[in-house]
Amino acid sequence: MTDERCAGIATDDHDAISVLREVGRLAHMTDCAVAACLPSPVTVAQYAVLNTLAAGDGLSITQLAEIHTVSQPTMSSTVAKLRARGLVEARSKPGDRRSRFVLLTKEGADIKASCDTAAEPLLNGMAARISSQDWISLQKIVAGLNGHLAEALNASGS
Repeated sequence: MTDERCAGIATDDHDAISVLREVGRLAHMTDCAVAACLPSPVTVAQYAVLNTLAAGDGLSITQLAEIHTVSQPTMSSTVAKLRARGLVEARSKPGDRRSRFVLLTKEGADIKASCDTAAEPLLNGMAARISSQDWISLQKIVAGLNGHLAEALNASGS
C-alpha cells in the first residue's frame, strides 16, 4: 500500500502529501534536536513519558502506550528503565491490587525539570519563528488531523 493510500489521500493531491511528509520530517528533526539537549542518559521517549506523568495523577502502562502511540511492550520497557533509575514508581490502585498505575517520583520530577531547562532554548527558538495566532491555528489543524488518524487507526484495528 502506498503512503498516499494508507493516509487516505488521493494520489493527485501532491501538496497534502508533501506537507504530511514534511511534518513527519519536522517531528523527527525535533526529536533529534531535543535528544541532543537532554542530559544523558534520558531519551526523548523517556522525557515524553516524564512530561505526560507530570501532568496527572498517574496512568496505567496501557494508557501511556495509547497516549504515545507505541505498543504496550515498548511502553513497559520505557517505564522499566525509568523505574530502575527511580524516576517513576508503580502503585496498585486502591481496591484493585492487580491494577497498577505509574507515578512520577520526586527524582523524576527533578530530572524532568532539568530536561525542561536543557530543551527550553531550542523549543523557545522554534516557538519564536511563528506568531502566537499561527500556533493557535496550527494547533487546530493538527488536532483535526490527529482525530482523523486516530479514527483511521481504530477502524483498521491498529
